[in-house]
Amino acid sequence: MAMRIVDPARYRSLVHVVAGVLGVLVAIDVALRLALGITPAVLLRTSFHDAGNHERVASRVSAVIAEGDRAGPLAVIIGSSSAHDGFVAAELDAADPTHRRWLNLATTGSSFDELRYTFGPLFASGLDADLLVIAIHPGWLAGRLVDDPALDGILISKTAPRTSWLLFNRGFVNHRARSALADLREWLLLGQLGVPFDGVYPPTREPWRDSPRTDGAWDATFAAHQMETWQHKRWFEPSWFARADEEVEAAADVIAAAQRTAKRVVVVFMPESSTLRSAMPDEADAAFRRALARLAAPPPVLDLRAAIPDELFKDHIHLGGRGAQRLSAMMPDRIAELASRR
Repeated sequence: MAMRIVDPARYRSLVHVVAGVLGVLVAIDVALRLALGITPAVLLRTSFHDAGNHERVASRVSAVIAEGDRAGPLAVIIGSSSAHDGFVAAELDAADPTHRRWLNLATTGSSFDELRYTFGPLFASGLDADLLVIAIHPGWLAGRLVDDPALDGILISKTAPRTSWLLFNRGFVNHRARSALADLREWLLLGQLGVPFDGVYPPTREPWRDSPRTDGAWDATFAAHQMETWQHKRWFEPSWFARADEEVEAAADVIAAAQRTAKRVVVVFMPESSTLRSAMPDEADAAFRRALARLAAPPPVLDLRAAIPDELFKDHIHLGGRGAQRLSAMMPDRIAELASRR
C-alpha cells in the first residue's frame, strides 16, 4: 500500500488563518487585561509579585486621597510583613508629637524590586504625604526573590529538565512583565489620559483599618525555616552583596520614588533578633550605602535592629503584640530626634 504524502501547501492558508485568529485573541486579551490591571495569563503563569498586594495598596491610597485634607498631616509606612506586624497605627498616632495620622501600608515581600512593584500605585498617586517611612531589612540586598539559582532550584524540581529558558526563568519574566504592564497602565491612564486615581483604582471602604496584633509564642520551627531560606538567598555571604547591583538600583529607585511622594522620607532598619543580627555581614550595610550614594539627597536612616529584646519576637523579624506596641510608641520620637540633628 502506497504511503500518502500530505502536501503542506494545501494547509498553509488554514495555518495563516488560525495563527491570525490566535494573534488577534492574544492582542485583545493583553489589551483588556492591561486596562483592568491583570497580567495576561497566556504569557505569565507564576509570580513572586503579588498583584493582590498591589491592588490593596492602591485601593487604600485611593480612599485616603478621596478624603482630602480631612485626616490632617499624613505619615505613610511601606515595607514587608515585619513592618505590617511591627507597627500599630493607633500607637503611632498617640505617640506622634506632630499629630500626624499614620497609614501602615506594609504587606508581604522581601526584595526592593517587589516593593517597587507593590507600592507603584502609591508613587503614581500624587498623594502628598508629610512623612513616608521605608521599613526594610538590609539583607534584602543579598538575593532577589527571582532569578536566583538557589531559590529556583527549590521551586523547580531538581529532576525536571531545564532545557526551557522560559520555564526556568518564569518568575523573572513574570515580574518584569507584570511591573512593566503596571507602569504602562498608570502612565497611560493617570499621566496621559488624566483619569482620576479612583477611576483607575476603586477606593476601599476602610483605608485606616489596622490588623489586630497578637503576642504569640516564639515559633522555633518557623524561625529555623527563616534562617534556612535566608541562607539559600545568600544573606550570610559577604561576597554576595558585592554583586547586588540590580537590587541596589531597585532600592535607590524605591527611595527616589518615595521622595517624590512625601515631603520627608526616613529609612528604618526594622528590629531583628540577636541571632539574625549576629549572622548578618557588615557588607549588607555597605551595599545599602551604595544605594544611598546614588541619590542626590539621601534620606536619614534610623537603625532599630537592636531596639526590641528577643523575648518580644515571634520569629527572627516579626514582633508580637507587646513588641509592636513598644516599637510604635518609640518611633515617632526617634524620627523627631533625626529631624533635630539635621
